[in-house]
Amino acid sequence: GLDGYDLLIATTQAFLEREHGFPSLSKEVYPALQARFGKKPKNIEHAMRYIIDEMWSTHPDRMAQYHVPRNAKTERCGIRDFCAFLANRFRREYHG
Repeated sequence: GLDGYDLLIATTQAFLEREHGFPSLSKEVYPALQARFGKKPKNIEHAMRYIIDEMWSTHPDRMAQYHVPRNAKTERCGIRDFCAFLANRFRREYHG
């Protein structure tokens, strides 16, 4: 079945493919994922949010240790912020 991790990886890949800036989730990423996986954008977004929230609730110390972004008010990490964080981290680690 479709897994939130797969969606987060695909979204992060879409972010990495951009040399500058990041693609729009609603206008570019979700339609591409919908075409690729055959799921509605609402379900795609829900699956990714679930995984991010689960990681924060299960491993808050580790997430904070790695400086994963989190909105102090909502205590949530948005999909865009999470995937941008991962893309930037990969760029730093693999491209110096």
